[in-house]
Amino acid sequence: MKLQTKVTVGSVLLATVIVTLVSSVDLYSFMQLKLQSTYERAEVIKDFARIMVIDAINSRRDVSLPEAVQDADLKQRLLSLLRSSNGVLSIDIVSADTRKVMSSTLPNRVGSGNTDGDFGKLVRDRSWYQQLNALVFNESRFYMLEDPVGSNDKVLFWVRVVIYPALIRPTLSEALYQKGSVAVFSVAGAVLITFLFSMALFRALGHIGQLLDRFASGEYGPDDSAAAKTAKDELSVMTSKVNLLGERLRGAQFEVSDLRGNIDHLLQDLEDAVLIFNRDSRLVFAS
Repeated sequence: MKLQTKVTVGSVLLATVIVTLVSSVDLYSFMQLKLQSTYERAEVIKDFARIMVIDAINSRRDVSLPEAVQDADLKQRLLSLLRSSNGVLSIDIVSADTRKVMSSTLPNRVGSGNTDGDFGKLVRDRSWYQQLNALVFNESRFYMLEDPVGSNDKVLFWVRVVIYPALIRPTLSEALYQKGSVAVFSVAGAVLITFLFSMALFRALGHIGQLLDRFASGEYGPDDSAAAKTAKDELSVMTSKVNLLGERLRGAQFEVSDLRGNIDHLLQDLEDAVLIFNRDSRLVFAS
């Protein structure tokens, strides 16, 4: 594999890894932001629901607690809190004795037990993999936030907000599609820029290589195209130095040629024979 191919492929892989890491961190930050916003909204809904339920019970002291929390007007007021719920599925009122749902904005949850996980722990304490699993893969899992109502000695009931993370998935899917598209275009742009950069870089290096090949073959003529350019970067400076070396080699060639001609004339004028041997005792010249 040529050096240019290696450098281009390595640069493309590096750009791909960087873009992938940046996109992953961006998506994780967005997921954290959505979970945090859902958690904060659920806390607000829970606080308002707690106040509404206490007011409804205080206004109907003549009936039992299960009847008071099943009031139709209370359900309507609780349902009004779930507009644009952003992941909140229902508001439940749970018995302190049996831990069963006495009343809920979602009728099919009445009578269900305490089988939900703590949404606060999911947001604050769980790893990114567990959060992603709850949002994308685990569709049957519900989470909750709840507060007790009553005195310190005796809890009368619990006000619970049920969160269904799968409801947040459409927003995440749209964000994932958008960020994935940006990542693909970023990788494509990085590949194009890297390819163009490598072409420009290796074109300059190839020109220097051509100059060295000419010098190695004995052609020490100046390079007019390179000499006409002003050295502004490292490659231009290197090219100018290679041209300067070529000019010096050409001058040395002329000097050696003149010196050899002078020696030839000198030896021809001598009456005695002159033999010149190299270090290996081989005859290299005879007058």
